[in-house]
Amino acid sequence: MNDSTWQDKVNKAQDITEPQEAVVNDEPEVAENNLQQELDRIKNQMLSIAAEYDNYRKRVAKEIEDTHKYAVTKFATDVVDVFENLYRAQASLTSASDESLKSVLDGIELTIKSMTDMLAKHQIKRIFANGEAFDPNVHEAISKIASAEHNDGIVVDTIRAGYTIGDRLLRSALVIVAQSN
Repeated sequence: MNDSTWQDKVNKAQDITEPQEAVVNDEPEVAENNLQQELDRIKNQMLSIAAEYDNYRKRVAKEIEDTHKYAVTKFATDVVDVFENLYRAQASLTSASDESLKSVLDGIELTIKSMTDMLAKHQIKRIFANGEAFDPNVHEAISKIASAEHNDGIVVDTIRAGYTIGDRLLRSALVIVAQSN
């Protein structure tokens, strides 16, 4: 809320404390009725201001929470690139028959497990969509391929995994989508 809006609220609150000009009347019932109406008006204004303040407080708390939650977004984007390189290294060594390469593969797998746990702790999740329906909110189709084994609009292959942080998309998954013949 900007300063002018808050100034309006302050002025409104000051207006509450300044009584409206009461109609002077000799009849006590009319005077009492006028005072009751004035009291009701002031109560309504106070309730309105209290509700607006409560909404403002909740909105600011949500913004602070989001700032803390998503402060690592830029760093996380860089980390997932390194993480994907580990997956590429794992894939290239999976068929290795040399015993020394198998120990390197074991090290890479342990590193992937450790990184997966670390990313999960910060609510960063990998999007690997093979076999799922194409969702333009989290997938970016880079190609369509004719496929008799898949229904139209199903992700056939993931070229680059996507990631989310909390409920926000960090990076969309690059996918190839099936197209019916």
